[in-house]
Amino acid sequence: MAPILYIEVALIIINGGLLWLVFKDRGPEELSPEQIRAMAQRVRATQKK
Repeated sequence: MAPILYIEVALIIINGGLLWLVFKDRGPEELSPEQIRAMAQRVRATQKK
């Protein structure tokens, strides 16, 4: 009986983690305009390679 409980608890934790990843706030508004520009420049630089 105990192994079934361990499996159930593991599945609940995994499902909770997946739900947290899906619904967490991604937060692009937390970046300053300068940070956004720097990130865009890095993306452009890696795309040119």
